[in-house]
Amino acid sequence: MKTLFLVALTMFIGQTTFAQVNHDFSPNRNILSCGPNNVYFVYNKAVTPDLIKWDFGDGGTSTQINPVHYYSNTGVYTVKLYITKNNICDTVIKQNFITILNKPEANFDVVKIPTDPLSLEFKSTSVHHANSFAYQNWIMGFDTICKTPNMNLRFTRNGKYTISLKVANNEGCTDIKDTTIEVDFPELEPVGLIEDVTNNHLIYPNPTNGGLNLNIAAGSKIIKVTLVDNNYKQIDVRPAFNGNLWTADLSELKQGIYQLWIETDKETYKARVIIAP
Repeated sequence: MKTLFLVALTMFIGQTTFAQVNHDFSPNRNILSCGPNNVYFVYNKAVTPDLIKWDFGDGGTSTQINPVHYYSNTGVYTVKLYITKNNICDTVIKQNFITILNKPEANFDVVKIPTDPLSLEFKSTSVHHANSFAYQNWIMGFDTICKTPNMNLRFTRNGKYTISLKVANNEGCTDIKDTTIEVDFPELEPVGLIEDVTNNHLIYPNPTNGGLNLNIAAGSKIIKVTLVDNNYKQIDVRPAFNGNLWTADLSELKQGIYQLWIETDKETYKARVIIAP
């Protein structure tokens, strides 16, 4: 998003010289911009001049009283204002008044790691457009989780994650790139899992040595049901759905303790299922 910078130039019309009026410039510091930007100039003398001309220092000029000028290239620019009133000419010059700095571009790639199916590699492809980077920080949520150009991130639960890369160059300019990735590894639990909460949903018979039924409470809708063993390996049980009733034949499974991950339109939770002899 481009920012409009307001530059107010206070002018005194009459037989004056630059040396007598240069302290009336406002603001009292140079304008700094990271990347191309608009600068809004204001001539704030109450008297309307007969002639006015702005020289923005980059080859651009204007005869408007309050012009907006777009600086498209990096550099340091001197701004000059020429005014004529009642055949008296005045010139106001602000040396090195506008500085347009190089803005970096944040960007990155996300690739899978063949040797670790639960991890993703985040590789910065950012460009500093200056001499160097001051930093490249990876952010997840409100936390900075890594301060190197590349990182490996291992996930423990499925779900959507927002990852950001914020970079700064040696000129002090910054940029940020955000992306939302959806992790859906069969070995992982869903994000937001509530342990051993049924909330009026019925799982029966439990323990079981054959069929298992899941009856979702009225007002909820089944989105996804997953059965995993103690090693978080997903088991294909080929369930059947009938409205809010989920049924599966578990008679071929070994006895032991399993987990049923239940995702509805209102919540996600897990329940323990026991396969008895």
